[in-house]
Amino acid sequence: MIYFRILLFLHVLGAVVGFGPTAAFGLLHSVGQKATGPGRRAIMEGIYAVATKMATPFDFIQPITGVLLIFNLGLNRTFFSQEWLWIAI
Repeated sequence: MIYFRILLFLHVLGAVVGFGPTAAFGLLHSVGQKATGPGRRAIMEGIYAVATKMATPFDFIQPITGVLLIFNLGLNRTFFSQEWLWIAI
């Protein structure tokens, strides 16, 4: 049970940290377009830093923890009858 909880925590953390900031990139980009001079560069460098140092590593955690959760819960035996799982993947 503790293994499941750790996997679930890492999976949710990966979703929040990995995909959350990328949702804000659209807003940051529009702000960056309106900014001038060093402000524009700082915003774009911030987007790049978040994408490369934070979001990308967690994006790799998502599929790994997802597959481990599928096997941990035993859903791999009934994988083809789990339509919600197909959609999620």
